[in-house]
Amino acid sequence: MLSPNPAPHVAKVVAFPTQRLSDAELLEGLVRGESASLGEIYKRFSPLVRRYLESNLGENGSSDDLVQEVFLSLWRTAPRIVGSGGLRAYLLGAAVRTTRMERRRLGRQRRWFGLWREEQPLFTSGSVAEERNLLQRLRTLIEVLPEREREAFLLRYVEELPSEQVATALEVSLATAKRVIARGRERLAKLVDREPALREYLERNKEGDS
Repeated sequence: MLSPNPAPHVAKVVAFPTQRLSDAELLEGLVRGESASLGEIYKRFSPLVRRYLESNLGENGSSDDLVQEVFLSLWRTAPRIVGSGGLRAYLLGAAVRTTRMERRRLGRQRRWFGLWREEQPLFTSGSVAEERNLLQRLRTLIEVLPEREREAFLLRYVEELPSEQVATALEVSLATAKRVIARGRERLAKLVDREPALREYLERNKEGDS
């Protein structure tokens, strides 16, 4: 009696883990409509987007909705982003635009809470209460900056984007971005110079600053 023919071998196709894909590859997957790519992009960049929104608007209870709006914008416009400066710059640019709309909605009322980011605190010495008060004062001074200068300053010195990506996020030329960053830095320096305690605090904690 002949034995039955063995079933043909079917090779299994295993999806490449999205967490191992580059930003560019994830963006290409998003253009193809792959929801897994959007999920990985959200996981990779949502803390950055949330931090930027909350550094501008405070933790006002709308952060989740605003973060979702930024990523919905990415989903809608993905085909136009390829080759235009990368995901990080685009998402922060979308966060800038979302912040502007939210500020107008709130009647330009501004609230600040928490620290810039836990993993890179601005202070390293002195009493916690004093440092928090000085940090709050610094944020108040940043709020005085004109809108475009404030946005450029936060992108360059808080989110540590290179000038090229600041330009992409703000949708301006590189030369314009550099001018706005410089104006914001100079304007803030003049404001800080009027407050000896804050100036001393920043001088004391700027080691390693570039």
